[in-house]
Amino acid sequence: MKRREFIRGSLVAALAMAWPMEGGAEYVRPPGETLKGLAAARGFHVGANFPNLHGRWRDPGEFGPRHFEPEAAIARDQFTIMTAGWENFPGNTWKGEGKHNFAGSDGYIAWCEANGIAFHAHGLGYVVRAGWPFSKLPVETEEERARVRSVYEGYVRDTVSHFRGRVYLWDVCNEHLFPPYQSGGWLKWRPDTGPKEYWKAYGMDPRDPRDGYDWYVKTLTIAHEADPKARLVLLDFNNEILCPKSDTMHALAKTLLGKGLPLHGVGFQMHINTEYKRRMWKRDILGPGEHDLDDEAYLDSMRQNIRRFTDLGLEVWVTEMSVDVDPAKESGEQMRRQAEVYRRVFEVCLENPGMKGIKLWGIMDEVDRKTKKAFHPYLFDGAGVAKPAFFAVREALARDWPRRAGGGGGSSHE
Repeated sequence: MKRREFIRGSLVAALAMAWPMEGGAEYVRPPGETLKGLAAARGFHVGANFPNLHGRWRDPGEFGPRHFEPEAAIARDQFTIMTAGWENFPGNTWKGEGKHNFAGSDGYIAWCEANGIAFHAHGLGYVVRAGWPFSKLPVETEEERARVRSVYEGYVRDTVSHFRGRVYLWDVCNEHLFPPYQSGGWLKWRPDTGPKEYWKAYGMDPRDPRDGYDWYVKTLTIAHEADPKARLVLLDFNNEILCPKSDTMHALAKTLLGKGLPLHGVGFQMHINTEYKRRMWKRDILGPGEHDLDDEAYLDSMRQNIRRFTDLGLEVWVTEMSVDVDPAKESGEQMRRQAEVYRRVFEVCLENPGMKGIKLWGIMDEVDRKTKKAFHPYLFDGAGVAKPAFFAVREALARDWPRRAGGGGGSSHE
């Protein structure tokens, strides 16, 4: 049976539940093998971000009400690795020198450990979020800049040391190449994207051969010293295909490896839609991220991009995948198209043994909290029911892929 016929024939019942309303959600395990079991057998990780846990240790008002229990049940049943959000960000964990708030992250990791799920710690050196705790420190003189560097490096050391042995993957430098995908053919470092003062303490532009790597050197070195077994990766958005931004990231990774630094991999966020475009129907806060590639050209570009990073000896991750549907188009066809996009992306990733895993940015569909629109980007609908995308991912995982070394289980350090 052809794959598209399989999706259309086997998932007709799921298609009938397109655009479900929030409320009354309850997870019912889809019949057949779990994603967790299939992924683990191949040494591959599959997982998601779990923002529901915000409500366990912090006022969830900013994020709105969420369904904790069905998403927790899905994660326990289907995923091998999970990510916190706000709990890990510097603006939450660092409250001043010697003052920390690790309660949220501690609770999250304990939940993962109790359920045999590896933990991906997010945003250690988050170029936007990391500015919050340090933005008021003066940096006009070299003495003041040295003071800021000391505070930041102490934060990195204290944070990673606290979680030593409990974190499988750290994205230590998140969104460090912040400019949008299209930037006049050349990336420009934009200090206006966050608190300017903090960044003045370091040479932050990776194209600067003299001192543009200071921040990366310090962050990677200190993090590795604090937890030698944790996997350390660079993470960014709009970098999953060959493009100026991924070119810059590749050159940066190659330089850092050449300096002998403990860099283990890179991550692609990969927020796309059913046309493989970036945030076309979302808030557009990061620019449109358009490209002229058709489906096959896009997937081949992604394939080549993965290969050039794995050729450096790096592992590659997709860390925040979402596939938006167009709410203005017929829902059944959009759901079928979404399933096809998920399946093809998983297949491209599973082809390369250096590709270690794919994580989604969420578990169950919900209304976008800012636009109030429904983009239905994930594998389960708002009622906790598996969508065509879930079955397409399961079909991709079920194929005979080579097993990867050191991945796919639930312990922190495999």
